[in-house]
Amino acid sequence: MDFSGLELVLALRLLLERFVLVSNEGSWESNQLVLLLKIFGSRYIECNSHHPFIRNPDAASTLAILAVFIHMMTFKKDA
Repeated sequence: MDFSGLELVLALRLLLERFVLVSNEGSWESNQLVLLLKIFGSRYIECNSHHPFIRNPDAASTLAILAVFIHMMTFKKDA
């Protein structure tokens, strides 16, 4: 079953941008997160003419875990 993932996609993008801004440019962590998002994006997020959507229900939990990980990394960098 496909469901709209627009909010999740936007939240991940904002978290990633925030992480990259507070981390050292070109750091291992930011490079790995960019790679992870590219992998997850190509496998689980599909864009049609209207909006991105998650094409695999299992992807929602995977992306949510990734979002939490990114949030934890940004919190650690801010502390």
